[in-house]
Amino acid sequence: MMKKLKSLLYLALAGLQMLAFAACGPRENENDANKTKLKVSYFKAGYGEEWIVQTAKAFEKKHPDVKVVLEGNFDMENIVKTRFDSKDPSLLSDVFTVCNPYFYLDYQRKGYLEDLTSMYNEEVENGKTSVDLVDPRMNELIIRGGKYYGVPWTGATTGIVYNVKMFEKNHWQIPSTMDEFVSLCYTIKDSGTLPLVYCGAAAEGYFLNPMIAWFAQYEGTESFEEFFKYESADVYKKEGRLKAYEQVARIICDNKIVSRASKSYNHLAAQREFIKGNAAMIVSGSWIETEMSEFLSGFPEFEMAMMPMPFIKADKTDKDGNPALRTNTASGDVFVIPAQAAQKELAKEFLKFMNTQEMLELFVKTTGGNPRPVQIDRKDWSKELNTFGQSVMEIWQNSYNIFQFSTAEIYQKGQIGPFLANSGSPVTFMSSAKTVEEGKNKALQLYNDDYAIAVQRFTDYG
Repeated sequence: MMKKLKSLLYLALAGLQMLAFAACGPRENENDANKTKLKVSYFKAGYGEEWIVQTAKAFEKKHPDVKVVLEGNFDMENIVKTRFDSKDPSLLSDVFTVCNPYFYLDYQRKGYLEDLTSMYNEEVENGKTSVDLVDPRMNELIIRGGKYYGVPWTGATTGIVYNVKMFEKNHWQIPSTMDEFVSLCYTIKDSGTLPLVYCGAAAEGYFLNPMIAWFAQYEGTESFEEFFKYESADVYKKEGRLKAYEQVARIICDNKIVSRASKSYNHLAAQREFIKGNAAMIVSGSWIETEMSEFLSGFPEFEMAMMPMPFIKADKTDKDGNPALRTNTASGDVFVIPAQAAQKELAKEFLKFMNTQEMLELFVKTTGGNPRPVQIDRKDWSKELNTFGQSVMEIWQNSYNIFQFSTAEIYQKGQIGPFLANSGSPVTFMSSAKTVEEGKNKALQLYNDDYAIAVQRFTDYG
């Protein structure tokens, strides 16, 4: 009886897997019956689905004998892991998105991923290969043992988004330094508006991204990149890390800047408060417009934009007195092809096709200005993008874009990372402070605790 029950359960689950493909992509018609099926599974979240739907149509137009079957899910990361670990090739798509770098490394180590090196060296268009087009800083994520196993999917810009019309109406200027930012927040508060909202109940309020950007900005490129080599615990002594913690304390521990309600908001609740005009600014990323598209339809006059990250030092220099870089914390999500995929060669053609200029531009336009870390020739987006999208691309194309990754073995084994104290939740820890001064004391504690934990982990790792 139990064996029969397990069999029925397996059949039910298998049926659900098949239904997932049917439900998430275009329905198959009679004309598609004899076409080769290319299955593409993707993380369905902040970037919407229009980008992949339009890409699939364009690929089908170029390959009339192919039908791209799409499957989108907000929990795709766990779905992919379950399917790989099942060792059942019938459950695998031909292309998956992977957003967790540790999962990517694990899949590569276990032999789950197809070697894409030959595809990377093939011409995409105009004599350029994917090796020429992909951002060199992404190579540390993609290349393993001298071989390529993934293709960059998203780039993203992160930081502070502001209400454009509110700023224009009140003649508020975009701050270029943190002193100017705090002063602006006090001016906004005096006008009767909450200066800033953040999602304290989700993703550390998205503050981890600005902290990395501030760290790089203050340290300078060479010192910052030294940190991600993780050669010893001493890299945790870098002053820029403390300065980055302190900037967050200056914001979230000041009742004139944020309300205590922010601590309870998830990302969607915080974004709704911002769009409704209940706050002038929000900590977020370039995905906010697409992610909130349905809610934004109820606010047709609303307009937003991203501001470059304000500099920590008033003279806009790094710790050594050199002009500080504009910095942006990006993302390193990738497309992969399973080693046991049914249509590996066709999948490679699909990923190579996505690196053409036409498809790169399509991604930017259909996601409201989100970039991919692949060289794109277009610089002027005034005709294709709204104010928000233009601001995103301006930051992306004029910043030192940071991909938080390291080739150090201790990092790849998950033993170390940028934030260690309080279980890697520094913003949650600082948010309990009732004053900025108390918040800065907590920032110093985090800084010291990070180093102590790093010393222990490097010692344990040997």
